[in-house]
Amino acid sequence: MEVNYKNLLLGVKLDSYNRGVNALAIGGINYIKSNFNQDSILIVNIGSKASIERTVLINNRNFKIISKSFSLRNFIKSCLTGLLFRFFKRKPKDELSKLIYHSEIAYNLNEGDSFSDLYGKYRFFSHFFVSLALLAWMKKLVFLPQTVGPFKTIYGKTLASYILKRLDKLLVRDTAADNFLDKRNIQREYNFDVACKMQPRPVNFDYFSLDSFIVGININALMYFNAYGFSKYSNRYQQLLKKIVDFCLSKEYKVLLIPHTYDIENKFSENDYESIRDFVNKNNYINNDNIAWVSNDYDAQEIKSIISNVRIFIGSRMHACIAALSTNVPTIGVAYSYKFKGTFSNFNQEDFVLDIKQISEVQIIDKVATLIENKKNIVEQLKEINEKI
Repeated sequence: MEVNYKNLLLGVKLDSYNRGVNALAIGGINYIKSNFNQDSILIVNIGSKASIERTVLINNRNFKIISKSFSLRNFIKSCLTGLLFRFFKRKPKDELSKLIYHSEIAYNLNEGDSFSDLYGKYRFFSHFFVSLALLAWMKKLVFLPQTVGPFKTIYGKTLASYILKRLDKLLVRDTAADNFLDKRNIQREYNFDVACKMQPRPVNFDYFSLDSFIVGININALMYFNAYGFSKYSNRYQQLLKKIVDFCLSKEYKVLLIPHTYDIENKFSENDYESIRDFVNKNNYINNDNIAWVSNDYDAQEIKSIISNVRIFIGSRMHACIAALSTNVPTIGVAYSYKFKGTFSNFNQEDFVLDIKQISEVQIIDKVATLIENKKNIVEQLKEINEKI
């Protein structure tokens, strides 16, 4: 029996290597259930796996979530099919177009920050055609809280404007695109990143005693290695990481290195686990009892649980930082993008965003020391904000 879903959730995955994208999927489901009182939700995305099912924890209950993937070509074809339907009322025959045809509204998260040309043409056009397919079928389209832009190319600015002007609602999690949106008279509302609402799933924490002062550090392979042109930060980033770890060890703190986009078995350019292995080996930390690293393939909810157990967190993946901030862990963001500033400001923690292009080794240690010194007050601030969320 064919099931028709009233609500489609786009631009997220449940099986991505990027736990941030998975956190957006789970948080997005929770957001739609809570704010729009909807339960009939299907995740639709670009990918190679036709259909997957996952059980996720929402409000202490297990929910079965179904995700269907289609090729970029399928979405482009659905754009054309939708236009034909407008003029000739020709009903769809392909599966993707049928799903869109029977839906009432779609919510797009664009992987949180990928409605942008920052990550190259393929990623931008992928997200563009996903949204265009819904608009071609004249469906309501809402962008859930995300970072829009930056757009540095003419095609990026032009095509992004076309989509943004036709949304039923635009929700953003920061003010980063205000200038771009104001120039085009595009209305928007502000809200927290939906991953804030993702519930941690407890796992056995056997790295250190929880009575220890544990510093969690996320190493971002984008900046550590060469991916999407981020190699220009590589040397500075590696030097800063070593300075931070050595400072923590000198204070006899425990250091837990935490990947957030990773796969233990498979190598790829963004794999945080590979950057952790390289960092540990290069700096001879391999036999140091005060350093440990996550070496199991935990899902997004389990990783959030692990992060929630550290005393302070230093991250370079934004959703790793969100996992910490939303569980009341004082956090420093070593930022490569303006999206960090906006998200940290939602928690009144913008002073703890450090720009990788500008921060020095001395400054970052001073900031770590300041975070530790003010830890108690920061925890109370975060608790108050998270209660409001």
